[in-house]
This record gives sequence, C-alpha cells and structure tokens, in this order.
Amino acid sequence: KALISNKCDPHTIVNEGAETFSLLDCIIEQRFNLTIQTAFPGKKPSGLKQKWAQYVKTGVIVDNGRIEYEPIITANKWFHDHNFHGINPFSPAELSEKQTFGKTFFADYKTYYNERLNSEAFESATGQNKNLQNSLPSIYSFLKFFNNKNLTDSELLALEPILEEAKEYYDRNDTQNSLIYKDLLKKDSLETLLTLYGIVGTDAALPFLGNEKTASKIIEKILTTSFKNIDASSLFSDYFNEYTKLILNDEKLKFDEGHDNNRILALERMMTNLVFSPSVVKSLSEVDQYKKHFPYYAELEFTANLHTPIGDAMRDMFLTKLMSEIVLHNTQKIPGANYMIGSNDSWLVGLKYLTPKDVEWNELANPYPEKKFIEYSHEAVYEDLTLTSLSHSPGSLSQVNTKKSVNMPVVLEYWLGKDPYEWFSLFVSPDSEAEGVYADKQKTTTDETGFSIEDLRNYVTYFRNDFSEPININSDDNEIFKNLFGIAFYAKIFNIYKDKIRTYEDIIGGVPAYSEDLFYRIEKTRKFDDSEEEVIQNVLIPNTSDLDIVRYVDTQLKYSSSESKHATYKYNVYVHKLVFGSRYKYIWTDGAGTPDTEEIQKVSIPSEDVLEDNKLVGIGIMEETAGGGMGGMGWTSFSPTANFKTRVEPSILLIEDKIFSTPDIIILDKPPVMPDIDIIPYRAVNNRLKFLMTGATGRFRAKPEIMIEGDEEEFDRIKRAQLSTDGKVEFGSDDAAKSFQIFRTKQKPTTYQDFELYDQITKEVYEEQILPNTKYYYTFRVIDKHGHVSNPTSVFEVELLDEKGAVKPMIRLFDMIPPKNKINTKDCQKYIYLKPTLQQLYFSDTPSVDGIFSNQTKKKRYKMRLTSKSSGKKIDIDFSFRKNFLLE
Repeated sequence: KALISNKCDPHTIVNEGAETFSLLDCIIEQRFNLTIQTAFPGKKPSGLKQKWAQYVKTGVIVDNGRIEYEPIITANKWFHDHNFHGINPFSPAELSEKQTFGKTFFADYKTYYNERLNSEAFESATGQNKNLQNSLPSIYSFLKFFNNKNLTDSELLALEPILEEAKEYYDRNDTQNSLIYKDLLKKDSLETLLTLYGIVGTDAALPFLGNEKTASKIIEKILTTSFKNIDASSLFSDYFNEYTKLILNDEKLKFDEGHDNNRILALERMMTNLVFSPSVVKSLSEVDQYKKHFPYYAELEFTANLHTPIGDAMRDMFLTKLMSEIVLHNTQKIPGANYMIGSNDSWLVGLKYLTPKDVEWNELANPYPEKKFIEYSHEAVYEDLTLTSLSHSPGSLSQVNTKKSVNMPVVLEYWLGKDPYEWFSLFVSPDSEAEGVYADKQKTTTDETGFSIEDLRNYVTYFRNDFSEPININSDDNEIFKNLFGIAFYAKIFNIYKDKIRTYEDIIGGVPAYSEDLFYRIEKTRKFDDSEEEVIQNVLIPNTSDLDIVRYVDTQLKYSSSESKHATYKYNVYVHKLVFGSRYKYIWTDGAGTPDTEEIQKVSIPSEDVLEDNKLVGIGIMEETAGGGMGGMGWTSFSPTANFKTRVEPSILLIEDKIFSTPDIIILDKPPVMPDIDIIPYRAVNNRLKFLMTGATGRFRAKPEIMIEGDEEEFDRIKRAQLSTDGKVEFGSDDAAKSFQIFRTKQKPTTYQDFELYDQITKEVYEEQILPNTKYYYTFRVIDKHGHVSNPTSVFEVELLDEKGAVKPMIRLFDMIPPKNKINTKDCQKYIYLKPTLQQLYFSDTPSVDGIFSNQTKKKRYKMRLTSKSSGKKIDIDFSFRKNFLLE
C-alpha cells in the first residue's frame, strides 16, 4: 500500500480565526493492492487476470443461476464506523459484590417523604388538578435566588425590584400577556415559578389566604435563614400552604388550556425542558441543604466522565445554550401530541426533510441522522437499577439498536453560514430574521401567524448565573458572538479530529473512535391509572471538568393517591456523546492509482471455463491432487492482482446513548405502626368489654401481614415507593391515627388470615359485647390519614368466665403457632444407596443388558429387607421401576 493524500494533516494546527477550513474536507486516501500467490499446472488459463479481477470487483454468476459469487470488496458504497465505549454504570448492589479499581461508574436513586411537614393540603390540591406538573415548586427556583449574591449578601433583602415585571404579568388579563414567553419567562421563569408571578408573600396574596392580615414575606424569610442553626421546615411549610391556597382560590392562577397566554399553562410549557448552564454546575450540590425541607422528592445520582476538553471549550465559549437547543430539537415531543417541538421553527429540523432521497446527499446534508448499533458488554445490562430484568447478557451481542444523533460538522457549518450543500437558502429566505437555530424570531400571540405551539423557545428554561454569565452573550441573534466563539469552537473540534484521526487500518483493526460525553439528559416520564406513559420533562446537564458526580433532585412530583390517579414516574438517563467516527469506501483503480470510473456489473461465467462440483475452475485456486503432482506436468506461478484505494472521511456524531433507567417511582409516606390496645372488663359484668385504642409511635421494618382484600396491592405500592428489595417495609408514626380496625374470630387462629374484619371505627373507645364462657380472639390495626394500614397487633385471647355469678376475666396474649407438617419419612441415604448403571438406564431395552424397568409384557419386582440390629425385626420393601415418556 502507499499513502496517496492526507488533507487533514495532524501536524498543522488550524487558526481559530480562520474561515477557510472545513471538517468535510478532512480526507485520508490510501492505495492498496489485493494479491494472491498461486500456481497452475501447465500454462495459466487464458484471460485469468481479467477474470480474477472481475471476480474480486464484481462477483460472478453462472448463466443458469445455479451458483453465485459475491465480490470480495464492495466498491463505491459508504461504510460507517462509530465504534465507541459506552457507559454501563454499576448499581450499589453490584458495587458491593465487585472489587473495582480506578474511577468506577455507578448510578443510584432514592425517594424521600418529609414526615415533619404537614403537606396533606398541598398533596390534595396538586393531586386533584391533573394539569399541574411542571409548574409545581422546584428546588432549583430557590437555588436560583440563593445564587444571587446581591440578594443573599444584602443586609436588607428586598425582592420587589426582581418581582416587579412578573407582577405586571399577574395584573394583566390573559389577552394582554402576549409577551409572556418571549420577555418574562425567557429570562425569569424560575423566579416566576417560585413566586407565582410575584405575589407569594406579598399583599396581593392576602385576599386568598383567609384570615391573614399582613404579607408573610415568606420567601425573604427563607432566603435570609441560616439553615445550619435552625430547622427551616416550618418556614417551608408556610410557603407550601400559601402556594396551595393561591392555586386553589386565585382565578388568575387557574389552568386554562384554551388560552396560550394563561399563566400556569405558560409555566407548564417553559419548564418542559430545564437546561443547566455550566456556570451553575458547581452549585448543584447546594440543594442538599434545602431538599429535606420539601414535602418529598426523588433523587438521581450517577458518575460523570471527567475527560471534558470539548465540554470545557463549550463552557468557555458560551455555546452551551446553542448546543442544548440543537440536542433538544431532536428529542422532545410535545406532551399529548405526536409531533416534535421545533419541527417547524428550527431550520435544522427543516433541512432534515429537505434533503433528497439520494443516499449520498442525504448522508452529507441530514443534520439528524439515525444510526444502527450493536452493543457488547462484559457485564450484565439490566432494564433498570432494580437488577430484576436482564436486557443484555454479558459477553453477548445485543439486537440492532437505532440511536438518534446530530451530524456535528454539518450543523456547525450550517450555523456558521458556510452552507456547504446550499440547502440553507431553500429553507431560510435571505430576508429571514433567523435567530440561532431558529428559522424566525420568537412569535407572540399578537403576530399574524399566531402563537407557535412547536417553537422550542416556548418550552425551555435555561438556568444560568446571571452575574458570571452575561445575559446577552449567547442570545440567539448575536452575530458577533457567533463569529468569534462559533468559529473557535469549530476549530477546536477540527483540531481534535486531526489529532485523533483513524486510518483505514485502525478502523479495520477495531480501534475505537475518540469520544467525549457532552451532555447528560434525564428524561422524566409519568403515567396515571388510566393513561399510558408519556414524557413530561427533560433535564439537560452539560459535562465539564467542574462536574464529577451528577446529582439531580426532582421536587416536581405528585403524591400517589386516588386523587392523583396514583401518579407514577420514571427516569431514563441518556448521555449525548460526541463520537469522532469515520465513514469510508473502496474505490477501484488501475495500477497507477487512477479511479476506475467504469461501472462494472456482475458478469456471467464464460463458456470456456469449467464448472465442477459447483466450483469454478480457472478463476479460483486449483487444488493439488492427492499424489502431490500432476503426472509430470509443469507448473506456472501466477499472482493475480486487483488495485483499489480507500477514502476515509470524518463522521462526527453527537450520539444519544442510554445509560440507565429507574424503576417506577411512587411518592408515598410510611404506613403507621401498630396501635396500643388496652382491653378493660367491667366489674361483675359477664358480657361486656371496653377497648381503648391509641396510635403508637416508633419506627421499624417488617414484612407486611396480608389480612383482607386490597392489602396485598396496597403494600406492593408501598414496597415500590420505599424501593424495598427484601420484601419488608418501614413502618413509622408520621401521621395521626384516623380509624381503627377490629378483627375477631372464635376459632383458635394459626395465622392472621384466619381473622375476619369485625368492625372499623373512628373513635378510640369501643364497647364490645360477647357471650360468657366463650373464648374470643382479637387483633387490631390502625389506619392513618393517608389510608395506610399498620401491621396487626399481637393476638389477644379473651374469655369472661361466669361461675354462678362470679365473673372472672381471662385476658392474655395468644401465641399463634402454625401447625407443623408431620414428615413420615426419614433420610437414610448414608446407609442405603441404590443406583443403576448407565447401561441399565439408557439401554434397558437391549437384550444383552439386564434392564431394571418393567413393561407391559413383563413386570420386574425387587425386594429390599431391612433388619434391626437391636431387636432383629425385619421390614420388607417391594418396589419396581417404570419409564415415563414425555410427549412433545
């Protein structure tokens, strides 16, 4: 082979200010020749050189169609190689069984319910309103305020200047809020969410709070509280109580899907996608000191990849917002709809549909190709972190999986205005007001075309630090920013590809492509009793050197009850990995390396060639005869050759790869502990008792006892909510007792299933009437205000003995001992062991074998006699063997 050309010289560094370089021109071509060494008896067959080259290049078919030879190398067809190392994180259970070294990738999840916070009203109000989800209080709204050092460092905290604009949108009518997406929520959606358009804690909230006379200023109190010194749960309780009353009573905060400017609908849409800026990645761990004060939350934790030169460049050049929009345009469907967000408003998505059907041009111009992969893992891959369902066995190949991707060179060149394939002008007119990846300016409801339900800008919140990240530096229409940082970022990718470029030999040899984790995306799904699972939110976290452990806390959840139709959530975590792959093809050439432009089709075998035993003689290699010679015939050496070259081009894709999934997430509190019971008899009364029942305190884990219909389903939900892996649940006294269940039976019980529900009361005192001189068995359960039941108490045996008017109460605990199954056999294998030979087992029907099995014509009987050494008694055991045949 000989290197022909390398237009991507790794020794030349591209100037970041240059505008002439292009990744699409980064090509390596190499020349090869395919040669075999063979010899033929006598003279070589006529035309062998041409025939062999045709066979290698085009394949051969026989005229009658009996045999076909495919070409050895398929030319002028693009092959793709995006071989990369993915992430298969260990769960904590797997880590405890393995001895890992170096950096270990792991993933974990958990749920939390705040027992100190009385959140029953909040749970009910949010549960019965199915439209509230992304507008629920978010812990990152508080974090946005805490990151505002101008506020937290001030001696006198005043939120009025920040909330003034939000309050204006609260005061207006829906028809006047045409700029609510474009102006207010585009920059202050988290602040607006926390304050419900600037009214939480202010005088404007008083008409909806009942007897409150002065503004609570609850947000100011929370922001100025030192969480290290006091328990702030009471402050957060006040905030959630005020939030609950506002969404219940304030007509301006009612959900209205019929008007695009509705305040809550706008919040629901804007929080569909939450993107974290690199400027706040360091502060994500700060939520740990606030999360325990929320009513409940779910938390995900997994390891990030620390190799982040491109992620750091994206951070330093303020390109995270742009790249996140490019990713989200290809991932998010509108909730409840079948079409994608951005399907009309992104010119990138539009280009996907403008590319022609021709495979070659579609490959080059399509910004969002889908690629097929086969995965291999040395470790087991499970459906979710419970490790109960295996999706991929270790050491085996997976099924073919299709992965979404972004064609990075094409996207960047389009965005930078290079338009290498002249498709941009077909979708975006010269007088268009394109902004970033958007075909036009963000619309408002006053525009002639109306509000755009498919515009991604109406569905994304970008969480950044406004003081470390200038507010206009990465705006959609900042041309100076694009020309400065966009070209520098493209040059960064260009130079990395040149440094990590793979040759044809590297690709064939299995050398993986250089890759880097650019984003982590958490996809949140939800389902109700009567609905299918749907994606309701995406969280996008950029991967930079500031990120080691990704920790995301989700407080926008609903309590799983009949009011919320048993809301169930699930999280799918993806990595968007930038893979510096390649595409390559073979080109047939002559001996001088000139491409053979003639299209050679598969040819039929000429008549002078011989077909023997379905083998072509005269084109392949003739085998030598067994005698090692050909009857004295001479041999002619011959080395047929076919010349070709390879062309390797970059195929740099931002590939979406799934890392792990959680099981279903359910938010529930703990079931109560068993009640305290006091059974009091009456003096000289032989048929009356009094039960005193009170709720108890404590905490323990135990297996739940199933007593009546519905218990099993309820405790299964609690196990799922508590992420139980051993069948036990945690009982705790987090709620007051609401009612008590009394179980009774006259039969001596052996298990709790022997009881029947006798009565259920809401009072703590119960008057019972029984028959004298009769034994009764009782057990009790308590039900809390969430409808959870406790385990039953110990069993009480109660009897009022009446001996000629003298009443003697017999009240004691009864120990249920289930009957033991009597075993009438005894192991004696130590002394008696009967085993047939393999011949007697498998060849018993052979006449020469003394078989042990009986059949229809002959029954073989055996006798075994056991004699006691002490008494001399004998026991005879008669037995025989019969074959059982399994019918398939």
